[in-house]
Amino acid sequence: MKHYVEKVQQPEFAAAKDGYTFVSHQQEVGTGYFDKVTTIIQGGTSSVTALTGSTEESQF
Repeated sequence: MKHYVEKVQQPEFAAAKDGYTFVSHQQEVGTGYFDKVTTIIQGGTSSVTALTGSTEESQF
């Protein structure tokens, strides 16, 4: 695990200052978009959205 942190995570976080955005992976995959589509299809409420109530909700 130490090598993953040193070789992958730390360089990704360091690259964020240069515009690398994948450290916010839910933003990259469009989670917020699909949550909105699901909510519209469900008539304004949905119990299966990914961001609602999550720790990532305030980030996006």
